[in-house]
Amino acid sequence: MTMKGLEIKFQKAKDDRFLAIYTPFQEYVVGEILDDCVKNQSVQTFDLSNQELVKKLMELSLDEFRWLITETSYVIFSHWQHSPKLRSKLKYAKNFQHDTVLIILGISKNEMFNLTQELKKPSPEPYILPSFQDVVSSNGIFSSTENLSHNLVFGMSGTTTFNSIPFSTSIKQQKNRINKSDSLQLLLLFLASKATQTFGFAEIGAHCNIDNETAQRYVFMLVDWGIIHLIPSFSTRKKHEYIKGYRAIFTDNLLLNGYLKNFLPLKERMDESILWKNWLLSERIKMDVNDQKSCRYYFWQSHTRQSVDFIRLDEYHVPTAFTLTFDGKKKGGPSALFKKYYPDISMEVIHKTNFISFLIP
Repeated sequence: MTMKGLEIKFQKAKDDRFLAIYTPFQEYVVGEILDDCVKNQSVQTFDLSNQELVKKLMELSLDEFRWLITETSYVIFSHWQHSPKLRSKLKYAKNFQHDTVLIILGISKNEMFNLTQELKKPSPEPYILPSFQDVVSSNGIFSSTENLSHNLVFGMSGTTTFNSIPFSTSIKQQKNRINKSDSLQLLLLFLASKATQTFGFAEIGAHCNIDNETAQRYVFMLVDWGIIHLIPSFSTRKKHEYIKGYRAIFTDNLLLNGYLKNFLPLKERMDESILWKNWLLSERIKMDVNDQKSCRYYFWQSHTRQSVDFIRLDEYHVPTAFTLTFDGKKKGGPSALFKKYYPDISMEVIHKTNFISFLIP
């Protein structure tokens, strides 16, 4: 669901008097709702990453809490992951007739689904930034391709501002608990510096001074939060193949560069190839999500330094392999070893002069 989809869902929320959204871009969603959806309406917003505010809300009696959230037309709770204990108060408040539309934003897909099931409310909706395909539809192909350098740095957010997601030990859901917020920040920097490159959980654990189990839990938590896509290695256990390994793709280049703390223009960067690959892969996955296609994604790598950047199994389980290169003069070519092992898998090389066909097939 992008902004256009949000407006449609918001109209339905008026009937249900409820809307739950999971996204890593909560500030953008709140801004869009306030600017476009609830103009000239009474609204209360509660940022639950503010622990002093959460403490005050928890100190309210059930009736005080019910009165608080039913005195305006709209109530918005953001960063729900910081205060799941409020659900008991919400369950109490929903038992009374009122006209307030309750909007809850959280980062965890699993947590938001659990919340809506417990409240017996409509399932949560994902919010993602516009795709390249969306932008082309709105602005045309020529205008969209002219902004390519900007997109590689700032993603598809339409902004040059990055709001870091507040992590803290106040997040204590069973699967999403954070024991050391500093370790999670270090892990994000590690993944950003290794974006589109192969890693293992043991490597993360050694780098971040955490055990392998915690490293794996944190990584899968970031997947649940919509910050990264985790792509496993493709293997049938042939000679020299990587059997175990993962690559992280940030769901938007705004997040990638935000955690790298680097928004220098593309012409001043040395990592344009990484930005290019992450942008292409995140946009292709975003397109599949928007089209509601159940695809599976892999990379392939050998211990002889041959690799395939992306293998996509479509909804019919038909694989296509892609090599992604930023330099059009060095278009690269398919891995000879991969072609030997998998001659029936079609292969394509994607570069700056043909990438549109990859993102808008």
